[in-house]
Amino acid sequence: MRTNIKNINLKSLRKIREVNMIVAIILIATEIGTEHNVEEKIKKEEIKEILVTYGSWDIVVRIEVDDLKKLDPIITNIRKIKGIVRTETLISA
Repeated sequence: MRTNIKNINLKSLRKIREVNMIVAIILIATEIGTEHNVEEKIKKEEIKEILVTYGSWDIVVRIEVDDLKKLDPIITNIRKIKGIVRTETLISA
């Protein structure tokens, strides 16, 4: 039986795609006063969301990928940015 394109529920497709995504949250500590410069450099990476925060972590980054192999170079490039002192990555699959 062929599926008629009109019968496809776009909301269902989005949910299926989101379920298969790997979500990584990167917590970043920066040198004092560099958080906004680091934020601008991170925006060049493939990220879904970035927040400058106050507290133990200066920046929180949310990344979504469909393959864990795609995540590694993104995280590595972020860690190389000048001004970043420490990172912690949380991965949900």
